[in-house]
Amino acid sequence: MAEETGGLSLKRIYWGSGNVGYGKYYFTTFGDLSPRGGLSDIRGKGSTAAQAMSGEELGKAVGAMMFALREGPRTSEALTKAAGTDGSKTEELLNGMESVGWVARQGEEYRARIPVLTQRDKPMVAGLLRIGHEVMDSWLVSNYDLFRSSVREITPMRQGVPYQQTFDQLWHYLFGIANQKLVEGGLFTDPYATGRMQQGYVAFLYEDGLNSGWAKHEGS
Repeated sequence: MAEETGGLSLKRIYWGSGNVGYGKYYFTTFGDLSPRGGLSDIRGKGSTAAQAMSGEELGKAVGAMMFALREGPRTSEALTKAAGTDGSKTEELLNGMESVGWVARQGEEYRARIPVLTQRDKPMVAGLLRIGHEVMDSWLVSNYDLFRSSVREITPMRQGVPYQQTFDQLWHYLFGIANQKLVEGGLFTDPYATGRMQQGYVAFLYEDGLNSGWAKHEGS
């Protein structure tokens, strides 16, 4: 599908996610079209040994360390044990994780700087997902057909593209602008808040099985 934005700035239109899983560890970045740092950036900051790690090995090592930090600050030695790597590789990975704002060093220990969600958080996550689904279902019941009439003159509609496909693309704008309003209202974390190392997006980790009813693919 081709499109023109007509000059609309997509900064702060929060509509896109990148999701990848290794074992029980799932990594998500969500935000606007700004570059979103993740595992590839962590690997790039590491030594030759860290850069040689496979995606699976890297994801499981970083996931294990972040899940250990979910329980509180840990030393590099404790994180080495959690990740099952050697000490030098752990230090390289921690340097990379610190550079993208996932961890912070406090003396001899590290602490997590992004959310890490485990099965203990499932009741909270389920409640939030339920609210989101109810709001979207209600909006669609009230506005799906009305929205169709309001876009009847745009090119894909005039060229016979099925409305379902057209709506699927336009939904990204509705969803992104709604998230922008929620950020402005203080209900979502501001990805552009002063002092944030990660500008334009938020990152978090979660345990497989936590996201019941939540699609695990790009743009979910």
